Amino acid sequence: MSGPLSVRSAELSVEIDAARGVAFRLADERQPGPSYLADAAAAFPSALGTEPLLTGDLVCRVWDGGGWRLETTARSTASCAAGPSGLVSVDYPAGQPGPGALHDLAVRQTWAVGGGGLHWTIELHNHADGPREVGEVAVPLVANTDVAGIFAGQPPLERAGGELQRRWHETRVQQ
Repeated sequence: MSGPLSVRSAELSVEIDAARGVAFRLADERQPGPSYLADAAAAFPSALGTEPLLTGDLVCRVWDGGGWRLETTARSTASCAAGPSGLVSVDYPAGQPGPGALHDLAVRQTWAVGGGGLHWTIELHNHADGPREVGEVAVPLVANTDVAGIFAGQPPLERAGGELQRRWHETRVQQ
């Protein structure tokens, strides 16, 4: 599947890259503007090198009896589908080839919006012949750091620092 998959409500929208299974846009539908999420990957150092990660990637360390091994969705193939009632599911099957790909673990993620929030569910499934210990699960939340773009075109109160910024935070963020 090509192109993004979208999940929308009256308050929020999220867009998922159907090729990678990661979120690259999360926006407030009541006040159109820039995304809260980055659309460019962040560099994450790992034992296999630098992983380019976005929100929705998962990095796991798995003990297979002989040592710790990295398994990540960033080195795995995803299958994405838009389901009924505005849900997007992303599946990464186990047994994928290559270093750092999901070998023993399968991952399923679902993305939905409702009730004013994002509902992101992550499931890990062991497909190994025996038990595996998952010693670490890293879930990057890669935020949009274009602060100037976020506040572009906003009234002075929203572009200011100090007391004005505190008031903006109290009225907008702590709603």
